[in-house]
Amino acid sequence: MTSIKILPAHNTFQQWGSQSLLDGALKAGIAVAYGCSNGNCGACKAKLLQGHIERIRYHDYVLPEAEKGAGYFLMCAHKAKSDLVIEAEQACGADDIPMQQVKTRVKKFTALDERVNLLRVQTPRTQTLRFLAGQKVVVTLPDDSRATLAIASCPCDERNIEFHIPLNGSPFAQHPLPALKMNDTILLEGPLGDFTLESFCEKPSLFIAEETGFAAIKSLIEHAFSLEMSCPLELHLMHRSDKHYLHNLARSWQDAMDNVVYRTYPGNAMENCLGLFNDILKRYPALSGIHIYLAGTDSITRCFMDQVHSEGLPDDPVKIF
Repeated sequence: MTSIKILPAHNTFQQWGSQSLLDGALKAGIAVAYGCSNGNCGACKAKLLQGHIERIRYHDYVLPEAEKGAGYFLMCAHKAKSDLVIEAEQACGADDIPMQQVKTRVKKFTALDERVNLLRVQTPRTQTLRFLAGQKVVVTLPDDSRATLAIASCPCDERNIEFHIPLNGSPFAQHPLPALKMNDTILLEGPLGDFTLESFCEKPSLFIAEETGFAAIKSLIEHAFSLEMSCPLELHLMHRSDKHYLHNLARSWQDAMDNVVYRTYPGNAMENCLGLFNDILKRYPALSGIHIYLAGTDSITRCFMDQVHSEGLPDDPVKIF
C-alpha cells in the first residue's frame, strides 16, 4: 500500500496493487481532472514532485519533451511505486466541471418499491461522465423524452450512474420506462447544479430529504464516505408511507458507521418539517456550526426556509437542491 498526496489541495489517498493513480483518486472521492481515462486526451496530466511511478498502459497522448522533463505524466496510465506527492488539477466546485454529452447503456431497471423505480446506466470506458456528488443531468430516453434528474450515485464509481424515478409526478411517468431494455441507449447531458458537498469540513452535516429527494442526498453521503469524512452525519428522511423506499440502506449506514445518525419521519411532510426544524434549532442554536443539505418538494423547501427567516437566522448554512 502506498500513500499519495495531491497538491495544491493537500488531499491524500491510499493506493493498492496495479490500480492507476486516476482510478485510486476517483474511488477516494477526489475530483481530479480527467476526460477519456484511456490515455487519449491528456486531461488527467499531473506533475510528480516526490516518489516513483510506473507506467501500466500505453497512451496515445504525447507529452511535450519539456513537460516530461519537468515530471509531468498521465494519471490514467501510471501507478505508484512508492509514496508520492503530485500536483494535479482538481475541481473545487461545480463551475470547474465542464458540460458533457455521454451516451450510456441501460444496465438495470427495476422497482425499488411500488412508488419508485431504479434506473442504472453505464458509460463507455473511453467517455465517463465527470460530475460532483449532488449534481443532476438531463436524461434523454430512446423515445426522445427528456427530464432533468438528480444523480443518485457517487462520483467515486464514475461509470455506473443511478437515478431514482417516482412513478407519480415524474416527467417520465407517461413514457415507456417499463419498456426499457438492457443496453438501450440513454443520453446524459450535464452536469448541472451546485448542490455539492462541503468537503473536508469538521462541522456536523445534516442531510434532509423528502421522498425521491433522497437521490441527491444519497450521492452526497456516499461521497462523504469515500472521502472518509469523520464529522457527524445526520440523515433525516420524510416520506408518506410507513417506510422510505431505501430505509434498509439508510439503516445499514447507521449500523456500519460510528458518525452516522438516521432518523425517519413518516406521514404529514409539513408537520414533520416544522418538527424537524425545531429539533435542529434546539440542538444547534442559530443553526451555527453546521451544514444543512435540503432536497425535497418546493412546499417543503419553502416551509423550512420560512422557519429560518421567521427566526431571523441567516440562510448561509442551508444548501437547497
